[in-house]
Amino acid sequence: MSGPRQPIELVVAKGAKHLTKAEIDSRRKKRLKPSGLDAADISSDAAADFLKN
Repeated sequence: MSGPRQPIELVVAKGAKHLTKAEIDSRRKKRLKPSGLDAADISSDAAADFLKN
């Protein structure tokens, strides 16, 4: 049984696989990107309150 899929940046950094540039590009395009708030959307007061707790 295989493990969970690792981010392409980690696979490339490890040098564990010999991937072509096309394979790397296609995996980067397929990667899930979180949606929602950006760091710019959070006020500095809210960030400070979060870090206190």
